[in-house]
Amino acid sequence: MMTTVTTETKTWTWSPEVLAYAQETGIEAFLDPFMEVTREMFPTAREIRVFFDRDPELVDVTCLVWEVWVPKQDVPDYIAATRAWIRALLNICPTTLVHHFVQSLIRE
Repeated sequence: MMTTVTTETKTWTWSPEVLAYAQETGIEAFLDPFMEVTREMFPTAREIRVFFDRDPELVDVTCLVWEVWVPKQDVPDYIAATRAWIRALLNICPTTLVHHFVQSLIRE
């Protein structure tokens, strides 16, 4: 189960699976601020998906994946955009907890 936000979405509700993982790992307070900054950074995102994922090869390695689907022409410099998004996360979430977030910027 995942939380999906589109450009038309004004508010969002976290899926039970995302919320349970966030509560269990102590990152719940960072979800809304990170969604807000993600939407500000990528206002033309067609979709933002947030979902729980378990590594298929590494035991007990889990995270929340943040997929942002943007038009390619709106993010001409992928590396700069990704670095800025990572810095934004580091401004919101303590470094001891950022490993619970996996960011994926997808240009289409």
